[in-house]
Amino acid sequence: MEEHGRRRDLRRKRRLLGRRLLGSRRAAAGRPLGSGHAGPGTRIPALIVSPYAKKGFVDHTQYDTTSILRFITKCFNLPSLPGITARAAALVANGAQKMGDLTNALDFSQ
Repeated sequence: MEEHGRRRDLRRKRRLLGRRLLGSRRAAAGRPLGSGHAGPGTRIPALIVSPYAKKGFVDHTQYDTTSILRFITKCFNLPSLPGITARAAALVANGAQKMGDLTNALDFSQ
């Protein structure tokens, strides 16, 4: 079963992925692999537990599993990782917003 509750033929999926890696129109067009039409996956709510979390605040910014890396990169003024930069560019190129870096949900002035 997939994360969406559907059954899929994983062998077929692997064959298609193999074709894509060998050279597909998407790769030839310069788009990063994995930037499919579906965009980011399932939306899962997050609970931020921190003394710096804004109290009583509901943040509607979209985050993903690399948001913590974006946060560390921003806080410590580090160079951005190439994969994260490429993903952000792909999202913007397809009309979506970049993923957040958690700073909208935190308040460091406390």
